[in-house]
Amino acid sequence: MEFAFFSGKSVAILSIAFTIPVGLIIPFIWDVFTYGMRSISTVMMAPDIGARIYMTLNRLLIPFGLHHALSSTVRFTEAGGTYLIDGQTYVGILPAMNKILFELGPNHPAWNEFMPTLCSYLASSQMLTTLFRVPAIGLAMYHMAYFKNKKFAKGMILTVVLTAFLGNITEPLEFSFLFIAPKLFIIYAITVRPVDHPVANAGSVYRVYSRHHL
Repeated sequence: MEFAFFSGKSVAILSIAFTIPVGLIIPFIWDVFTYGMRSISTVMMAPDIGARIYMTLNRLLIPFGLHHALSSTVRFTEAGGTYLIDGQTYVGILPAMNKILFELGPNHPAWNEFMPTLCSYLASSQMLTTLFRVPAIGLAMYHMAYFKNKKFAKGMILTVVLTAFLGNITEPLEFSFLFIAPKLFIIYAITVRPVDHPVANAGSVYRVYSRHHL
């Protein structure tokens, strides 16, 4: 079956012929992409609204499977900002957060300076969706189902809700949501609010505790 791809097909040859010149051209135009990512950073990392824009785009891109591309861009490129910590520059939110969280700790000044912003772009907001928003959407779907379809709807909705709740995979329910009520899905994507300070607040609690008990 694997070799059927090559039998009488020119896809592989055309792919090679296309990717070689693209690979040779990209190094010469990469500065343009870098500039574009820095420009995006001013919007994506804007105080108060940047994380909300990111979360909205993340939900809207899920039907196209491109939300991982957005996440990776913010986490590892200039689109996620650059951070000067102890004289070293970190590009993207994830390297900066790893440095602060695993090496510097909550007593370092960078914790208060950067962690509230960095946390709002990572898993805390996704967990809020999988643990609370998705079950709420599933419950609404069940209540709105016709009485004769409730038994079928209950089994299907329970399956996709548990998939999100236990496995952090929200696509089955969100795809269903999109096909059932596309306008409402857009409203849902716009009103998704990030969680701003979960780890940062934990650091504050740790500092207060350590002053009094350690």
